[in-house]
Amino acid sequence: KGLYGDMITLTGVTMMNMVYGWEIYQMESNHPKRSIACSVYASMVFPIFPLVASVFFSSLWGSRLGMAALLFFNYYYNIAEWPFEAECTITTSFQNGVLLAVLANISLSFYEKMVRLVAFFIVGSYISLKSPYS
Repeated sequence: KGLYGDMITLTGVTMMNMVYGWEIYQMESNHPKRSIACSVYASMVFPIFPLVASVFFSSLWGSRLGMAALLFFNYYYNIAEWPFEAECTITTSFQNGVLLAVLANISLSFYEKMVRLVAFFIVGSYISLKSPYS
């Protein structure tokens, strides 16, 4: 069973890591947002590992952990406001998340898809309530 949504997500997350890694590299060492940017970047790097397990070994647990790590990353960068200051990007990022983590992974069971949708709804609602920009 291929988890094709995880394959696309892995590619996208890897590209994002390169772009934002370059952004952090260009920041001055005494920049006030550098420590926040580094911690957000670390939360962006972590999902790569379970997604690799999901893609190459068809691991459902890798897919679940990758999705949970990406939910945390989306929560964290919206609350920390890096790289997007003074805006809430949860709507766009979660539309992509539902498309890739739920709909594109066609081999998932109906129950698994419903659990993932509920997780997206809970985290997205929390971020929207917590963010002053939504």
